[in-house]
Amino acid sequence: MIFSVFLDDNNDFITDSNGNLKLITSYAEYVNQKIRVELQTFYGECFTDFTKGFKYYEIVFDKQVSLDEKNSAFQTFVLGLDVVKEIVTFETSFDTDLNKYIVRYELIGTESSEIIRGESTL
Repeated sequence: MIFSVFLDDNNDFITDSNGNLKLITSYAEYVNQKIRVELQTFYGECFTDFTKGFKYYEIVFDKQVSLDEKNSAFQTFVLGLDVVKEIVTFETSFDTDLNKYIVRYELIGTESSEIIRGESTL
């Protein structure tokens, strides 16, 4: 069992009414949170390891990079995470009303053969 603190969409700790930290209770929750946090980290942003994060400025914000290339970069990035063994399905969309990029996936983690479904809004 993996023990980790559950984070909200802003990556802040979640506590119960008594002030106790909410803990992740399943491997799928752990994998989904890890992917979301990693995708929300810009390359070079992490002061403890400047090689962590996704290259948003170089890939996503570059108008010369095609949508297929951007999607491929996201897939490669997710597949490179230490919790991901295989991507089963992967799709992206852009919500023009919210100005958000949405990544939906089904994958198999490194610690289990179950299919993990998730979505990250960036």
